[in-house]
Amino acid sequence: MHTKVYVLTLLIVSIIIAQDWNYSADIAELKTINNEKVKQFDGNVVINKDNLQLTTKKAIQYVDKNEIHLYDDIVMIDGDNIITCDQLIYYINDEFCIAKHNVTLNQSNNIIKSDTLFYWDIKDSLKAIGNIRLNQNNNRRRLLSNEMHLFNSDSITQILELSKSAEVYSLTESRIAENQPFMKFEDIMTGKKVKAIIAKDTIRTLNIYGMATANYNVIQDSLLMGLNNVSGDSILMNFNKGNLKFHIFFKLLLGN
Repeated sequence: MHTKVYVLTLLIVSIIIAQDWNYSADIAELKTINNEKVKQFDGNVVINKDNLQLTTKKAIQYVDKNEIHLYDDIVMIDGDNIITCDQLIYYINDEFCIAKHNVTLNQSNNIIKSDTLFYWDIKDSLKAIGNIRLNQNNNRRRLLSNEMHLFNSDSITQILELSKSAEVYSLTESRIAENQPFMKFEDIMTGKKVKAIIAKDTIRTLNIYGMATANYNVIQDSLLMGLNNVSGDSILMNFNKGNLKFHIFFKLLLGN
């Protein structure tokens, strides 16, 4: 790698560049790396644009590609969403980023951990890959998978898709008798793929595909009535005003 350093500015540096991006760092350099013009920032790096803020130890902006590469102790704040990770690439033209290694996304009601996260600012959507752990509503709902898509269909409704082995754990509270205190019970659902529609932080439908299982606590008037164990090729669950409806499907195999 051949590197030419054209300008070196030491101590606290604050630079305002095109498109209202504001950069500040302890050290800023203008370089050419592998025939590409870059701006490198080291030490206490802070990058701001509107409601977006990026902080890190080191950042390199590739001028022609309009990309910002960040390394180590990264925090990205986009409104109410906060991403932390060890490596991040932000694509300025697309308002999109890829976060890698020790990724955590904190949202108002979600905490998502994964190996890799694809995050779109303007589309308000994301895709996670690898060792995904999604906690919702203060750990009352936990979801595990190896691939996940989450996006808003409107202002109050989210579509959640889990694939490549999915597990859903949901806590509920009930009593085993009228004179007994409330206790916590856990519903467990598994399958190769899960699709859920969530409105105002409440699951409205939960569809499980491929080797689907559902162990669901039956509660009536706050009393635990029993545990339902169902399985099939697909399980469609519809929650309507506290009432649960199951639709279970099996593959029909025809032979000669």
